[in-house]
Amino acid sequence: TLNIKVLSLYNNTALTILSPLNNSVYKSNEIFNITIYFNDTTSNQPISGASIDVDVNGTVYSATIFDYGTGYYNITINCSNPIFAGLGWFGIRVNASKLNFINQSGILVINVVSLYNDTELTILSPLNNSIYNSGDIFNITIYFNDTTSNQPISGASIDVDVNGTVYSATLFNYGNGYYNITVDCNDSIFAGYRWFAIRVNASKLNFIN
Repeated sequence: TLNIKVLSLYNNTALTILSPLNNSVYKSNEIFNITIYFNDTTSNQPISGASIDVDVNGTVYSATIFDYGTGYYNITINCSNPIFAGLGWFGIRVNASKLNFINQSGILVINVVSLYNDTELTILSPLNNSIYNSGDIFNITIYFNDTTSNQPISGASIDVDVNGTVYSATLFNYGNGYYNITVDCNDSIFAGYRWFAIRVNASKLNFIN
């Protein structure tokens, strides 16, 4: 009796996405790198010189590829590419292939968000429809925060207008998303003794006003 073992014509392989982490978040103008490792599990050796193909949600994506020569490959992704238009979640599939080796694919899921972080401005005090005498001075306290990262926004520019006319108020930035705006009812802009609408606008680079 003669015992023999017949091996596959193609060596078994594995593809590992080393970075970034799955579900990473990128802004729509960011460029990032995907690092993969492609190896021959039959001989436990790295595979260099493979063809690397990329698609995004099933659509071919022309990425910049760099082969380090030791089974490691770098794939550069530009989030400003039209393929990421519409923002949101994307599945990036990376496929590695080489003659006499079994093809392997890996999928990385990322979230592409607006260049400008979503924000929220809350007037904490005073209550709406408050009443003041013409000689009163009162404070408006606001909280300005980044709802994308759930963090306070410090160092914002605060602009105030009264019934559509710019008002030069005294401002104080507490440094943790809280701002104080001092309003003097004796200022000429409040002449007429009636209801006034005070609009407060907060703005900062890379954040939605």
